[in-house]
Amino acid sequence: MAYYPDGQQEQIIQHLGLFRSMDLIHSMSYDQRGEHSTFALAERTVHNWRAAGLPLSQLCLGVPFYSRHVQTGDWKTYEELVRNNPNLDPGVDRVAGHYFNGVAMIKKKTKHAKEVWGLGGVMIWELGQDVKPSSPQSLLKAIADVVREGADTDTADALGEPKDVQRPERDEL
Repeated sequence: MAYYPDGQQEQIIQHLGLFRSMDLIHSMSYDQRGEHSTFALAERTVHNWRAAGLPLSQLCLGVPFYSRHVQTGDWKTYEELVRNNPNLDPGVDRVAGHYFNGVAMIKKKTKHAKEVWGLGGVMIWELGQDVKPSSPQSLLKAIADVVREGADTDTADALGEPKDVQRPERDEL
């Protein structure tokens, strides 16, 4: 189940006991007004979840693979941003008025979800909006790198290296 982390939804999840019948619950920690997916929103998501008395191990922190223009709300895929800005710095989260989570922010959120907050994981919206996973600019690769860092050898080996797959062109879909 997915929900928007506004402090009220968590209370509803708790009141109705929905968490008892679900393994993981996905927070859509993006799409707020302005800079739509800040680290502060991630922190508020965890705070609201904890304040509702819900188990942190069931919460998946949602991370966006797209941008939103801070004034108009128009969106672009992360892949579009990289295509239009091929030398995009991994620490940058804003280009031409568009706010997004770059490689460094995705790593920070994933690391906090895993090691600091003890969450069930991260949830991606939406995988098809990333660049090829073999690219150093890939957000999926950034998540995988953080997961591998603390993984035992068997888990890291099972994850393997990301491979590119042939994707249909958007107009073929």
